[in-house]
Amino acid sequence: MQLIAIVHEDPTVAAEWAIGLSAAGYRVVTSASFEDGRALVDSEHPPALLIVSVRLGAYNGLHLVIRGRLDRPTMASILTSDTYDAVLAAEAARYGAAYIPGPVDREALVSLSMQALGKSAV
Repeated sequence: MQLIAIVHEDPTVAAEWAIGLSAAGYRVVTSASFEDGRALVDSEHPPALLIVSVRLGAYNGLHLVIRGRLDRPTMASILTSDTYDAVLAAEAARYGAAYIPGPVDREALVSLSMQALGKSAV
């Protein structure tokens, strides 16, 4: 069972997304801070997919995506934001991350997660 890490500053949003991903058969861990997300990426058993919000307190979630790409090149990433930002979308793509602007629908996130992990949506 593949592990997905959700790093989002709003625990309610992270929990909602985790419900959908768990129902789709994934193991999910959530975190509300850049530091905890970094620890997940740096762990001995990193996630197969990192879903991260661009806003993480004083930090930018894109930096976590970049770090993940450098340290774990096979780890898939999805960057989320509250609104569409063309520059952010381009930067996410530059580092191999999918980008999804908000509001993020749980079913759409599950589908995009499956695509990022190379699985077909059922």
